[in-house]
Amino acid sequence: MSADLVAGDAAIAPVERTITVIGFGRRLLAAMLDSVFVFFFSMLLATGAGVAGLVLGMYSSEAEEISNRFVVATGLLVSVLYYVVSWAKGGGQTVGNFTFMMRVVGTNGSQIGWGRAVLRYLGYYVSGIPLSIGFLWAAVDGRRQGWHDKIARTYVIEADQEFSPNDRVTFVPNDPGKGKIWLLVWAILALFAPSALVASLWALGPFIHMLILAITGRS
Repeated sequence: MSADLVAGDAAIAPVERTITVIGFGRRLLAAMLDSVFVFFFSMLLATGAGVAGLVLGMYSSEAEEISNRFVVATGLLVSVLYYVVSWAKGGGQTVGNFTFMMRVVGTNGSQIGWGRAVLRYLGYYVSGIPLSIGFLWAAVDGRRQGWHDKIARTYVIEADQEFSPNDRVTFVPNDPGKGKIWLLVWAILALFAPSALVASLWALGPFIHMLILAITGRS
Protein backbone atom coordinates (compact mmCIF):
# COMPACT_ATOMS: atom_id res chain seq x y z
CA MET A 1 0.00 0.00 0.00
CA SER A 2 2.80 2.39 0.87
CA ALA A 3 4.42 1.66 -2.47
CA ASP A 4 1.21 2.70 -4.22
CA LEU A 5 1.12 5.95 -2.25
CA VAL A 6 4.71 6.70 -3.18
CA ALA A 7 3.94 6.01 -6.83
CA GLY A 8 0.90 8.27 -6.65
CA ASP A 9 2.93 11.08 -5.11
CA ALA A 10 5.52 10.70 -7.84
CA ALA A 11 2.81 10.93 -10.50
CA ILE A 12 1.63 14.32 -9.29
CA ALA A 13 5.02 15.71 -8.35
CA PRO A 14 5.60 19.14 -9.95
CA VAL A 15 7.93 19.31 -12.89
CA GLU A 16 10.65 21.95 -13.09
CA ARG A 17 10.29 23.84 -16.38
CA THR A 18 12.01 26.80 -17.97
CA ILE A 19 9.62 28.69 -20.24
CA THR A 20 10.78 31.34 -22.69
CA VAL A 21 8.51 34.40 -22.81
CA ILE A 22 8.66 36.52 -25.95
CA GLY A 23 9.66 40.16 -25.85
CA PHE A 24 8.56 43.26 -27.69
CA GLY A 25 10.70 43.05 -30.85
CA ARG A 26 9.57 39.63 -32.02
CA ARG A 27 6.00 40.38 -31.08
CA LEU A 28 6.15 43.61 -33.08
CA LEU A 29 7.19 41.70 -36.21
CA ALA A 30 4.34 39.23 -35.71
CA ALA A 31 1.86 42.07 -35.13
CA MET A 32 2.97 43.82 -38.32
CA LEU A 33 2.40 40.64 -40.33
CA ASP A 34 -1.00 40.17 -38.71
CA SER A 35 -1.93 43.74 -39.58
CA VAL A 36 -1.24 43.00 -43.24
CA PHE A 37 -3.69 40.09 -43.17
CA VAL A 38 -6.34 42.07 -41.32
CA PHE A 39 -5.92 45.05 -43.62
CA PHE A 40 -6.04 42.93 -46.79
CA PHE A 41 -9.22 41.05 -45.93
CA SER A 42 -10.83 44.14 -44.46
CA MET A 43 -10.16 46.08 -47.64
CA LEU A 44 -11.68 43.31 -49.76
CA LEU A 45 -14.93 43.52 -47.85
CA ALA A 46 -14.74 47.29 -47.47
CA THR A 47 -14.24 47.72 -51.21
CA GLY A 48 -17.44 45.83 -51.85
CA ALA A 49 -19.23 48.00 -49.30
CA GLY A 50 -17.74 51.12 -50.87
CA VAL A 51 -18.91 50.19 -54.36
CA ALA A 52 -22.36 49.51 -52.97
CA GLY A 53 -22.25 52.91 -51.27
CA LEU A 54 -21.40 54.67 -54.53
CA VAL A 55 -24.30 53.00 -56.29
CA LEU A 56 -26.72 53.72 -53.48
CA GLY A 57 -25.38 57.25 -53.17
CA MET A 58 -26.72 57.97 -56.62
CA TYR A 59 -30.18 57.62 -55.15
CA SER A 60 -29.71 58.67 -51.53
CA SER A 61 -26.96 60.57 -49.69
CA GLU A 62 -28.10 58.90 -46.48
CA ALA A 63 -27.47 55.47 -47.98
CA GLU A 64 -23.93 56.50 -48.87
CA GLU A 65 -23.27 57.62 -45.29
CA ILE A 66 -24.55 54.31 -43.97
CA SER A 67 -22.25 52.51 -46.40
CA ASN A 68 -19.24 54.47 -45.13
CA ARG A 69 -20.03 53.41 -41.58
CA PHE A 70 -20.39 49.84 -42.77
CA VAL A 71 -16.86 50.00 -44.23
CA VAL A 72 -15.44 50.76 -40.78
CA ALA A 73 -17.66 48.18 -39.09
CA THR A 74 -16.54 45.56 -41.62
CA GLY A 75 -12.88 46.17 -40.85
CA LEU A 76 -13.51 45.97 -37.13
CA LEU A 77 -15.47 42.72 -37.53
CA VAL A 78 -12.68 41.12 -39.56
CA SER A 79 -10.19 42.17 -36.92
CA VAL A 80 -12.27 40.79 -34.05
CA LEU A 81 -12.80 37.45 -35.78
CA TYR A 82 -9.17 37.13 -36.85
CA TYR A 83 -7.64 37.66 -33.43
CA VAL A 84 -10.28 36.14 -31.18
CA VAL A 85 -10.72 32.96 -33.23
CA SER A 86 -6.95 32.55 -33.62
CA TRP A 87 -6.36 32.81 -29.88
CA ALA A 88 -9.35 30.76 -28.76
CA LYS A 89 -9.46 28.05 -31.44
CA GLY A 90 -6.21 28.36 -33.38
CA GLY A 91 -3.88 27.05 -30.71
CA GLY A 92 -3.19 30.58 -29.50
CA GLN A 93 -1.56 31.49 -32.81
CA THR A 94 -2.34 34.13 -35.39
CA VAL A 95 -0.53 33.94 -38.71
CA GLY A 96 2.12 36.23 -37.30
CA ASN A 97 2.53 34.14 -34.15
CA PHE A 98 2.85 30.97 -36.23
CA THR A 99 5.42 32.54 -38.54
CA PHE A 100 7.58 33.73 -35.67
CA MET A 101 7.09 30.51 -33.67
CA MET A 102 5.22 31.71 -30.60
CA ARG A 103 1.76 31.34 -29.11
CA VAL A 104 -0.56 32.88 -26.56
CA VAL A 105 -1.45 30.81 -23.48
CA GLY A 106 -3.16 31.48 -20.18
CA THR A 107 -1.05 32.06 -17.10
CA ASN A 108 -1.85 28.47 -16.11
CA GLY A 109 -0.38 27.19 -19.39
CA SER A 110 -3.68 26.26 -21.03
CA GLN A 111 -5.18 27.54 -24.26
CA ILE A 112 -7.38 30.53 -23.60
CA GLY A 113 -11.13 30.36 -24.23
CA TRP A 114 -13.52 32.73 -25.96
CA GLY A 115 -14.03 34.99 -22.96
CA ARG A 116 -10.36 35.55 -22.31
CA ALA A 117 -9.65 35.96 -26.03
CA VAL A 118 -12.25 38.75 -26.25
CA LEU A 119 -10.83 40.31 -23.09
CA ARG A 120 -7.34 40.27 -24.58
CA TYR A 121 -8.64 41.90 -27.76
CA LEU A 122 -10.25 44.68 -25.75
CA GLY A 123 -6.99 44.96 -23.83
CA TYR A 124 -5.31 45.93 -27.11
CA TYR A 125 -7.20 49.20 -26.97
CA VAL A 126 -6.11 49.81 -23.39
CA SER A 127 -2.51 49.09 -24.41
CA GLY A 128 -2.59 51.15 -27.57
CA ILE A 129 -4.51 54.33 -26.91
CA PRO A 130 -2.02 55.91 -24.42
CA LEU A 131 0.72 56.24 -27.08
CA SER A 132 1.20 52.44 -27.23
CA ILE A 133 2.70 52.33 -23.73
CA GLY A 134 0.76 49.16 -22.94
CA PHE A 135 2.44 47.35 -25.81
CA LEU A 136 5.86 48.71 -24.90
CA TRP A 137 5.36 47.35 -21.38
CA ALA A 138 6.20 43.90 -22.76
CA ALA A 139 9.75 45.16 -23.36
CA VAL A 140 10.48 45.75 -19.67
CA ASP A 141 8.10 43.44 -17.80
CA GLY A 142 9.83 40.49 -16.18
CA ARG A 143 7.45 38.02 -17.81
CA ARG A 144 7.14 40.07 -20.99
CA GLN A 145 3.47 40.85 -20.48
CA GLY A 146 1.87 43.87 -22.10
CA TRP A 147 -1.10 45.50 -20.41
CA HIS A 148 -3.45 43.39 -22.55
CA ASP A 149 -1.65 40.26 -21.30
CA LYS A 150 -2.10 41.35 -17.71
CA ILE A 151 -5.77 42.15 -18.28
CA ALA A 152 -6.47 38.76 -19.88
CA ARG A 153 -3.92 36.83 -17.76
CA THR A 154 -1.89 35.55 -20.71
CA TYR A 155 1.72 34.91 -21.67
CA VAL A 156 3.32 34.78 -25.11
CA ILE A 157 5.72 31.85 -25.16
CA GLU A 158 7.75 29.77 -27.60
CA ALA A 159 5.43 27.69 -29.78
CA ASP A 160 7.07 24.38 -28.87
CA GLN A 161 6.94 24.89 -25.10
CA GLU A 162 4.19 24.06 -22.63
CA PHE A 163 3.54 23.91 -18.92
CA SER A 164 0.74 23.02 -16.53
CA PRO A 165 -0.55 24.62 -13.31
CA ASN A 166 1.28 21.97 -11.25
CA ASP A 167 4.68 22.71 -12.76
CA ARG A 168 7.33 24.81 -11.13
CA VAL A 169 7.98 27.30 -13.88
CA THR A 170 10.88 29.67 -14.35
CA PHE A 171 10.12 32.32 -16.98
CA VAL A 172 13.07 33.51 -19.04
CA PRO A 173 12.77 36.41 -21.53
CA ASN A 174 14.03 35.72 -25.03
CA ASP A 175 15.50 39.24 -25.22
CA PRO A 176 17.25 39.99 -21.92
CA GLY A 177 18.69 43.48 -21.68
CA LYS A 178 16.95 44.86 -24.77
CA GLY A 179 14.15 46.63 -22.94
CA LYS A 180 16.19 49.82 -22.55
CA ILE A 181 16.63 50.04 -26.31
CA TRP A 182 12.88 49.98 -26.90
CA LEU A 183 12.35 52.51 -24.11
CA LEU A 184 14.83 54.84 -25.82
CA VAL A 185 13.11 54.44 -29.18
CA TRP A 186 9.73 55.15 -27.57
CA ALA A 187 11.09 58.22 -25.74
CA ILE A 188 12.50 59.66 -28.98
CA LEU A 189 9.22 59.12 -30.80
CA ALA A 190 7.23 60.55 -27.89
CA LEU A 191 9.42 63.65 -27.90
CA PHE A 192 9.81 64.32 -31.60
CA ALA A 193 7.03 62.41 -33.35
CA PRO A 194 4.13 61.49 -31.05
CA SER A 195 1.97 61.00 -34.14
CA ALA A 196 4.22 58.06 -35.05
CA LEU A 197 3.22 56.31 -31.83
CA VAL A 198 -0.42 56.88 -32.61
CA ALA A 199 0.14 55.62 -36.15
CA SER A 200 1.80 52.51 -34.72
CA LEU A 201 -1.64 51.41 -33.57
CA TRP A 202 -2.14 50.30 -37.17
CA ALA A 203 0.46 47.60 -36.62
CA LEU A 204 0.20 46.96 -32.89
CA GLY A 205 -3.53 47.15 -32.44
CA PRO A 206 -6.38 45.46 -34.30
CA PHE A 207 -7.86 48.03 -36.67
CA ILE A 208 -7.81 50.73 -33.99
CA HIS A 209 -6.71 53.46 -36.38
CA MET A 210 -9.84 53.27 -38.54
CA LEU A 211 -12.06 53.16 -35.50
CA ILE A 212 -10.43 56.30 -34.12
CA LEU A 213 -10.87 58.04 -37.48
CA ALA A 214 -14.51 57.04 -37.51
CA ILE A 215 -15.08 58.34 -33.98
CA THR A 216 -13.31 61.63 -34.58
CA GLY A 217 -14.79 62.10 -38.02
CA ARG A 218 -11.41 62.61 -39.68
CA SER A 219 -10.52 61.37 -43.14
